[in-house]
Amino acid sequence: MAKERLRVLKLWDALRKKGTSSFEAAGLLGVPRSTLYRWKKRLEEEGPRGLESKSRRP
Repeated sequence: MAKERLRVLKLWDALRKKGTSSFEAAGLLGVPRSTLYRWKKRLEEEGPRGLESKSRRP
């Protein structure tokens, strides 16, 4: 799961560097823009381990 999220983030970043808007790039990748920004923040704060699924159970 984390590897796939990292791959999607890299594709999103590449599209944005080519001039595609973040909204349009997210649409092309089929992932909500808010999710991509959340993944990006977790990657910056926690490294690749931050992209692993986290249990939402109490």
